[in-house]
Formats: sequence, C-alpha cells, structure tokens
Amino acid sequence: MSAQGQAARPQHFVRGVACTLLGGTLWGFSGACAQFLLAGGYGLSPLFITSVRMLGAGLLFLAYMLAAKRGVLKAMLSDRPTMLRIAVFGVVGLFANQITYTVVIGYTNACTATELQCTGIAFVMVFTCFFARKLPKAKELAGLVLAVAATVLIATHGDLSTLAIPLPGLIWGIANGLACAFYIMYPKRMLERWGAVAVTGLGMLVGGAAATLLAQPWAAQVSLDGGGAAAL
Repeated sequence: MSAQGQAARPQHFVRGVACTLLGGTLWGFSGACAQFLLAGGYGLSPLFITSVRMLGAGLLFLAYMLAAKRGVLKAMLSDRPTMLRIAVFGVVGLFANQITYTVVIGYTNACTATELQCTGIAFVMVFTCFFARKLPKAKELAGLVLAVAATVLIATHGDLSTLAIPLPGLIWGIANGLACAFYIMYPKRMLERWGAVAVTGLGMLVGGAAATLLAQPWAAQVSLDGGGAAAL
C-alpha cells in the first residue's frame, strides 16, 4: 500500500465511525418523531408515516442520483436481475423494517422499539453461522445469550410471570429484528457492485412506492398543525 493510502485509512475509519454515530442518532430521532405523531391525535397510522417517510427519502435519493450518478442509475435500471433484487430488498427489507419498527412504537414507545430492533444483530449472527455451517465463537455465543436476556428483561421488566409490554408489541418487535437482519445481509453483493447510495436509494424508492400503494395517503383523513408537519 502506498504512503498516501496508509494515511487515508485512519481518516476513512473515522469517517465511517462518524457516519455510524450520526445514522444511529437520526434513526433515534425519527423514532421519537413517529411516537410524537402517533400519540398526537393527528390521525396518522404507522403505514401512513412509513409511506411518506420512505417515498420522500426515495425521491431525494433519485434526485441525487440523476444529478451525480446518472450512469450507475441507468445501468441498474437496465439490469433486470438487479432490479428484481432491488424490489425484494426494498419491500421485504427496507419497507418491512420501517413498518414493523413504527408499529412497535405505536404499541410501546420509541425507546423500546429501538431496543427490540437491536435483536437483529443477534439474528445476523445466527443466520451467518447457519449458512456457514459453523458454531458461533464463545464471545458470539455470549453476545447471543445477552441479547436474549435483554429481550426478556425488556418484555417482562424482570418479572417472568407477566409481560410488561403488550404482546403484539413484542411480536412485532421480533419481526422488526428479523427484517433488520434481512436488510443488513441481503444486499451485500449489490452493495459491492453498485454502492450504498444507489442500492439504498432505489430500495427506498421501490419500498416507498409499495407502501404508498398500501397506505393511499391521499385518501387519509389527517389534521396536522405546525409541529405535526415538522415531525412528519
């Protein structure tokens, strides 16, 4: 590796850590906004919020790709196998993750929903070990045990004789973890070929279109004040 490449690696790593922290912060903020909207008497459903958020994000990604990645976008759109995989990623991955997360917020709160979503990392480990046909390492197994224990504590608050959160919230939370694991693992090859912006952008656009067809937000009866509009 050249001296320039060696010098760039620490900077590249720091940028990655910064993006991770910012991504987590924005995700948490979006969850708090969803909780505010669901509890604010605006008449918004989880599906409505998800459709607006995903379609809006998809259109912003599309505008960026048309301006800066037109060649990549054209190549992806003309590659039928890629677009089929994008459709699966957008609907089964991104849309499923977004809608289940918002549904859990409706049953519980943004904090609990985010904690339950973190079970997705444990599912990633289980699926990786299964497909690789190998047992988890000791530290990985310990992480799995801790993840399961944390989920039990969230669901029961330490009293195993009762649930501290609604059962539908727990079930949707586990579904959210599975959807999270899927959208992390499924697009690996597409990310390597096309890049994160293009794959995420088209996935958001396709998933947002599917969500919009289901939600039909144009027919919803909603009443937004300034705070509700800002949160949405």
